[in-house]
Amino acid sequence: MALLYFTAHAFHQWDIRLLVSLNHYLMANPDVWKAAYFAADHGGEVLTVIVGLTLWFWSESKKRRGALLQPVRLDGRSAPKFESVRNHKNDAREPMTQRESRAQLLVLGTAGLLAYISARLIALSFDVPRPFTTNIGIKGPPGLFDSLRTFGSFPSDHAALLGLLAVGVGFWSLRLLVPVSLGCAVALASRTGIGFHFPSDTLAGALLGASFALAALSLYRRSAKWQEISQTLARNFEPKSGLACIGAYGLLFVLGVEFSMHFRHVFDFIFYLRGAFFAA
Repeated sequence: MALLYFTAHAFHQWDIRLLVSLNHYLMANPDVWKAAYFAADHGGEVLTVIVGLTLWFWSESKKRRGALLQPVRLDGRSAPKFESVRNHKNDAREPMTQRESRAQLLVLGTAGLLAYISARLIALSFDVPRPFTTNIGIKGPPGLFDSLRTFGSFPSDHAALLGLLAVGVGFWSLRLLVPVSLGCAVALASRTGIGFHFPSDTLAGALLGASFALAALSLYRRSAKWQEISQTLARNFEPKSGLACIGAYGLLFVLGVEFSMHFRHVFDFIFYLRGAFFAA
């Protein structure tokens, strides 16, 4: 028990020292601070939009060679008439079609929504104060933290999305994995250095998001049933689907607006249900 306490205390001190060092370095270098603040405040959203558009309009000339996990034909079953379930021996030489990419992106997006909500709910349960509310010496321009919530620091929900994004792109191509991961790492380090989160908050959030990405896409790649369902949904986004295409893009627009608002209405609905449940 004493060893556990000592280890936890040492980690907490390391957590604080790393945060304060990054924060003071940024404050001592105004130009670097401005770039870090942009990365901290908008980096996650910008990366998500860029990667999302790249994968949504995926060029069919790009090879899937090097992806983290190739789709395989399930033993004992014939492959359904959907593009992502192929003979795995030839799969590495065949390009991923746009419908395949969109189907896989729908799975990753759903996992991202669940990861973000899970991280926020866990954070509200632990209710760890955010660094800028403590007396450890976080510096920042006047008014920087005034509009931010002061509770629910661990784990970081933004880090959950970035962790999911960094791992998820590897299921398209390992060539995307390095630049996207570097971008996510810069955004995570910036959110720590500005003082939004402790390093442990961002690390825990990133691991949570990465776990959701691995679980969701691994299940998708190994299940003919989920590939069939996802590709059926992705087919609705093709112009030949007519009214279904309009409805699908309308729903995607609503989700985009919710994303820009950090899923505020989704959380309002969850808290309403929780209040109604406990009230009953």
